[in-house]
Amino acid sequence: ARCPLVHPAAPMQPSQSSAAFDVAVMGSVVYDLIAYVDTAVRPGETRIGSSFGMGAGGKGANQCTMASFLGSRAAMVGKIGDDLFGQEYMKYFSKHGIHTEHLLMEAGASTGVASITVTGGGENTIVVVPGANFRLTPADIDRAAGVLAAAKVVVCQLEVPTDVTTRALKIAREAGAMTILNPAPAPVTPTPPELLALADVVCPNQQEATAITGLPCTTDQDVDAVLRRLRDLGCRLPMVTLGASGVAFLDGDQVLRVPAPAVEAIDTTGAGDAFMGSLAHFCACRPDLPMAARVSRAVRIAAISVTRPGTQTSFPHREELPADLRD
Repeated sequence: ARCPLVHPAAPMQPSQSSAAFDVAVMGSVVYDLIAYVDTAVRPGETRIGSSFGMGAGGKGANQCTMASFLGSRAAMVGKIGDDLFGQEYMKYFSKHGIHTEHLLMEAGASTGVASITVTGGGENTIVVVPGANFRLTPADIDRAAGVLAAAKVVVCQLEVPTDVTTRALKIAREAGAMTILNPAPAPVTPTPPELLALADVVCPNQQEATAITGLPCTTDQDVDAVLRRLRDLGCRLPMVTLGASGVAFLDGDQVLRVPAPAVEAIDTTGAGDAFMGSLAHFCACRPDLPMAARVSRAVRIAAISVTRPGTQTSFPHREELPADLRD
């Protein structure tokens, strides 16, 4: 079932009650290759792993899939290669009812891949080879403008070229969609202020927040300072994910903290994307809820994901959730 339309006004809500899509995601599509080992591998060391898995990944695709699993009418805008991984991804999206008219398949390009190592404690290291994701252009986004303009919420990340992300957010903002930027992976060059200002919600993790602001993001005081610095840089609603400690965000001048439930993590891969996709879903489908309640629901769903192996395979479907997370 797709999510119901909810009409009562609330802060920071999408404006289009008759949108064709609840959530549109413009971003990366990557195939994950995951090796599981007991402890972290050191430089120069060869290690025998305990198991191997492969499947759908990429920050953009993960977030889109999570929203779809929760009941959002979801659309994916991006680029893949005309190869085995790209063909598998098209079948996968079709199976889950995700709109792919503007998920472009480019001949001669390789679909993005990620080499992921997961330790026995659930921590991960990831190397992404972007492939076709870096062939996405502003002209491609202009051709997808109808999809972006027809969504209640549009989500972007930084695994595609920055000018492409900027163009997508501009189109969404002009159409009246709520815009969410997950500035991940951590930028290695200064993040353009224009990019931050185009997003209603900007949500990095602690490492990404430090890369953007130049400030440490470890203690509670650090997090408070980072959130205020993000506001100074043009973010309307700055938010930082804190791993097992939950999420903090700036509501007016007040820092609100949403704790995460205590769970035994076995694989944290994709947890941030589970949160972002869930947040987008609740912003689109439950605009009557205050932001803290939307964040709390998304945190709880992300916590479920870390108790399962894999990336999108760890994401819960709506029917698996407790009753209070299904409405």
